[in-house]
Amino acid sequence: MIPETTPDTDVAAAAIIATGLTVDKKTEAEHGSCANCHQPVIGAYCHHCGQSTHIHRSLLHMAEELLHGLFHFETKAWRTIPALIIHPGRLTRDYIEGKRTRFVSPLALYLFLLFLMFFIFSLNSAGLDGFEVKEDSKPMSAEQKASIQKEVAELRQKEKQLKADSEGAKELKKDIIELEKSLATAPASQAKATAKQINEKQEKDQSAADGLKDLAIELEKSTEKNAPTWLTSRLRHASDNPELVIYKMKSGASKFALLLPPLALPFLWLMFVFRKKFVMFDHAVFSLYSLCFMVCLMIACSLLSAINLSGLAITLLICVPPAHMYAQVKGTYQLTHIETIWRVILLIVVAVISIGVYVLSLLAASM
Repeated sequence: MIPETTPDTDVAAAAIIATGLTVDKKTEAEHGSCANCHQPVIGAYCHHCGQSTHIHRSLLHMAEELLHGLFHFETKAWRTIPALIIHPGRLTRDYIEGKRTRFVSPLALYLFLLFLMFFIFSLNSAGLDGFEVKEDSKPMSAEQKASIQKEVAELRQKEKQLKADSEGAKELKKDIIELEKSLATAPASQAKATAKQINEKQEKDQSAADGLKDLAIELEKSTEKNAPTWLTSRLRHASDNPELVIYKMKSGASKFALLLPPLALPFLWLMFVFRKKFVMFDHAVFSLYSLCFMVCLMIACSLLSAINLSGLAITLLICVPPAHMYAQVKGTYQLTHIETIWRVILLIVVAVISIGVYVLSLLAASM
């Protein structure tokens, strides 16, 4: 049954519709079309591509976008990294099931943590002892030397005013000797400490170079008869220039780290080949989040080693990865204890194989 209308209600309805059309036309005329996809725009954002209708061309807005991007990533990171450490299985499962707004995507997090890890490694290799400069290694400034020399001169003046055999003169003599000794030994001790640090670094580099040279010579001998020419020439080049090969390996380590995620995917697929509900995307998310945790662990161990806690770092590297793998596998794939344990053992074997392939690929590219 159609409700009855009166002339007054008809007029009111017509006025509302006309007002809405007028506003829509005014808004559309005001915004025009989207600068990105050229679709008609009504409102603050394009309904077709999502771009904002407010297009700026100022440095202030560029700085605003930078700050927004940094804090937006940081907010997500503070949710993602604790979940990755405490509840890795739940985090991976939530991301796979579509709960992704609150977390950093696994690939973006992996790339960011890789950059951070190699940055910290470079600082540690530069000789920063726990990120602080020891007091003994600080060079004596010219002002400090001038101040000590001035103090010595004043003490000598006071010494002349006293009797040679008096107790005061003896005390002043001791003070003068101590100050002069500090002036004489400071440059020598600083040079000795610097030389010691340089010698230690050179010894480490030399031992690594000698090991690489011996390895290259042994490989060249073992493949001398059947090896192709290109392999023989590369092995000879590595044995002749081990320092150059090590430098190239250090430079390319971050690039070849991108090989690690795809190396594990075939093995993960084989582990769950009879569980059709898990697709390759699920395994990729698992692999990336697992590698993100391992990178975080490497960063923590590097910092512990820098403050002379290498024993604790080694203990963490041995004990933590299997426990984290167990928690992540069980939570992600929702398995029983027995199903989880044998898969974790296989994953450890896969991790060792992947690291070996990574090192060999890096070595082959650097020779």
